[in-house]
Amino acid sequence: MKSTVKPATKSPTECLVRHVYPVATILLLGLALWPGVARAQSNVRAAEKIARQGDKHLKSENYHRAWEYYDRALALDSNSVRALANGGVANLLLYANPQAACLLQKACDLDPRFDDQLRYWLGRAYHLTGQTDQAVNEYNKYLQTLPAGDSRRDEVNRLLTQARFLKTYAGSPTDHTVQNLGENLNSAYADYSPILTSDEKTLIFTSRRTEEKKTTQTPRGDDFEKMYSATRFFDGSWGKPTLIGDQHNKKNHHVSNVQLFDHDRKLLVYRSDRFGSLMTAEREGAGWSEPVALNKFTVTRDYESSGFVYEPDSSVYFASSKDSKDGNLDLFVTRKETAGQWSAPQRLSPLLNTDQDEDAPFLAADGQTLYFSSRGHDGMGGYDVFKATYNPANRTWSRPVNLGYPTNSPADDIYYVANDSTGVGYVSSNRMGTLGGPDIFRVSLPLSVVVNGYVTNRNNQQPLPGYTIQLTPLTKKEDDLVAVTRSNGQYSVRVRSKNRYRLQVLRQEEVVLTEELDVPLAINENVRIVRDFPIDVPVSALPPAVARITVANLNLIRVTYQELDSLVIDGSVKHTGQPIANAQVGLREEASAEIKYRTTTDGQGNYHLGFIPGKPEDYVVEITQPGYQLASVVVLYAANQPRSKAVSTRNKNVNRIDLSTALVALEVGAKSVLGGVYFEFNSAVLRPESAIVLDRLRTFLNDNPTVRMEIGGHSDDVGTSYVNRTVSQKRAQSVVNYLISKGITKNRLTSHGYGEDAPAAPNDAEMNGRDVNRRVEITILAK
Repeated sequence: MKSTVKPATKSPTECLVRHVYPVATILLLGLALWPGVARAQSNVRAAEKIARQGDKHLKSENYHRAWEYYDRALALDSNSVRALANGGVANLLLYANPQAACLLQKACDLDPRFDDQLRYWLGRAYHLTGQTDQAVNEYNKYLQTLPAGDSRRDEVNRLLTQARFLKTYAGSPTDHTVQNLGENLNSAYADYSPILTSDEKTLIFTSRRTEEKKTTQTPRGDDFEKMYSATRFFDGSWGKPTLIGDQHNKKNHHVSNVQLFDHDRKLLVYRSDRFGSLMTAEREGAGWSEPVALNKFTVTRDYESSGFVYEPDSSVYFASSKDSKDGNLDLFVTRKETAGQWSAPQRLSPLLNTDQDEDAPFLAADGQTLYFSSRGHDGMGGYDVFKATYNPANRTWSRPVNLGYPTNSPADDIYYVANDSTGVGYVSSNRMGTLGGPDIFRVSLPLSVVVNGYVTNRNNQQPLPGYTIQLTPLTKKEDDLVAVTRSNGQYSVRVRSKNRYRLQVLRQEEVVLTEELDVPLAINENVRIVRDFPIDVPVSALPPAVARITVANLNLIRVTYQELDSLVIDGSVKHTGQPIANAQVGLREEASAEIKYRTTTDGQGNYHLGFIPGKPEDYVVEITQPGYQLASVVVLYAANQPRSKAVSTRNKNVNRIDLSTALVALEVGAKSVLGGVYFEFNSAVLRPESAIVLDRLRTFLNDNPTVRMEIGGHSDDVGTSYVNRTVSQKRAQSVVNYLISKGITKNRLTSHGYGEDAPAAPNDAEMNGRDVNRRVEITILAK
């Protein structure tokens, strides 16, 4: 059954609370039927009177006040069936804890015929506390009491299916841990819809707490929805939340945050105007402007509960009751067209939408991974969070996948947001462990720890460089982890705690040692596990003393390798000869923005990346540090290049690339090469993979809003000087045009074509010299 509350008084986050309305409706049927039992003792009579006071609050869904009365009644008469049964329901809807099951079980033991809804509630209590076998048993008993054709049979059958799903998912949990953010942030009332600023130092959320002086309580005993913000301390804990300005939190209106976007300059909000609308506010100093309609499709007489603005393609995904006969929510998308008009909303694939509610869409940074919550699909109970992937090639969505247990629970799990780079997410849930109603929980994978040590020759303790350490997870289906020993025989690899691995040491492709490594759950990321491996090495297998490939900061190297070759990229990061510590070093495939391997420089400015490339790929090494320009060095797989232009790691026994880099400070006049920018042959048209590096440059300019720069185009000496200058000018302007199209103001950028006049390397002598000279270079004009 749906809520009897009018949609106009309901917010998107009301859906988190709205799920109690159907159960409360069933409960109200029981309140009219449960008779009092006459008792002689005064305590019994007093308990009955107090319990009936609780019934009044339970009927208005004020569960806090109702539980207070039932708790008092039970203190007088611990066998009061009314207080046990209705108190169990109130406790269940507030806290979803085992006490509710105990109360309801005792009521059922004392008088199983007290009411025909009692078995239903006992099943719900067992279900919400994860006791699936008992839940199924009670649901089946309740089902037997319902006549054929009773609409409640459909709900109970759905609950039976969800309980079985819960048993399956809980039997194969993911590695994630789910942690309540604690009483400093959460309250005894509903707290939900978490969103974080880009730096993840501030959390904005919605609450119905009654702590504010100007609180206006609803009949349910809580406040109208209001927005709060909290700041994260250095130790990861959260400060006390503060109310966001009164201009949003109107009296007797629901106002809820939905999303921060446009570099945290805009806030998507829900307001209970009309039947519930999505609006946007812009940052004004320390506050926010008055919200205005996002577009005409999100301010209608339908119920628009939640949404997500995806800026790269100007689209809005949102949940709405549009065209719904029973008021259920579906997911829609609308896109801004070239003329600036918004397209008519399109309902997303039937694979995503069901005959139940779908709500709270969240699109990952890749623009293709959609998270949302649904009461349909293969859920464990209430709302579950699902993930679906969009295939742009055939414009189809994959079938949604449940995020599993414990990210999801038998309660309502909704408003999931996640950081792609850290793997940390947040979800609103009224699961077991809540402080009262829905709370905000942190979802994360177990912390990782470092396993390191030395591989040495057992006979003489000499270090063995180039040996591969391969760790294969035994408890989860995950990719192997690989490290390669350095010149001093040392290796280091970061692994997930609370996991078991098969550890193998390989000499080229030969396994020379195998053992199991059990990594306990880590409480912080500073844990180190030391494993040294002395190896018996025949003389014939001792590594020859060979040179390594050296890149003298020319931003390009060509290599070839076999699929099972190990590859090491290491070196030092300096500025004017001084080491730079804690610089971020990332390795990605050239055609992808995703960083596959990360590390930081140590106190001497050194870093090390060891891996087995497998399928031949082109890679880009990106080095960043605040106060310096982005450094990008391209490592190209050169299978089709002449031998004079490439180095084979197999033929020369070289598996190590010394990629030492001198960072360029953010100073006026400073120049740096932008590696990874490519153009079509003999053209100024940017190749698609160039967008990745140029988007990094756009981010750099957004982070440094006072910087102005010149984009310089350079060429080799092939062709005439006039042609080279013309082409290089057009290419430089193409880069400028791209950045302007991404929101960088025109007056911050200039372009200049240098042609062949300023080579970075000899065109005829140095390996890859012409490749290096065909480059895009940036010069800081003002900072």
